[in-house]
Amino acid sequence: MRRLDFFGNIIMDKEIIQDFLRESVQILEQAKILLGKYIASPAETKILPEVGILVDRVYGTAATLQVESVSILCQKMKAICYMSAQVDNRMLNSIVAATMFSVLEYLLDLFKSNNLLTYDKKIHADMAHRLDLLNSKFASNLRKTVAS
Repeated sequence: MRRLDFFGNIIMDKEIIQDFLRESVQILEQAKILLGKYIASPAETKILPEVGILVDRVYGTAATLQVESVSILCQKMKAICYMSAQVDNRMLNSIVAATMFSVLEYLLDLFKSNNLLTYDKKIHADMAHRLDLLNSKFASNLRKTVAS
């Protein structure tokens, strides 16, 4: 349940945040394991949408809880995972995997240290910029969501 303070800022229940942190760490660890499998077998591009699905779960909760520091990065990662599975470019996809791994590590550090509100804005902006650069390497007609 969300409550507002005197200034209209959202006050979130500590238990909800703790659940979000705990579940997100588990999900992102799973995504990291899948990325490791992809790095070991780069021809297995079907792994990339699986990573996207996991990241989308964190994105959905982060967006609902209005944790923009996480939702923005997850939204970008999700789209890149889905797009990279649609292209046959091992060089690009190896860059995707390395970048995703780096951003996952960053997010895991944020969650594990409970720094969702006090994160380093410069590092965060750098991660978002890396994802934007990577996103620009894909054709605009590629799907950014799960295939229907």
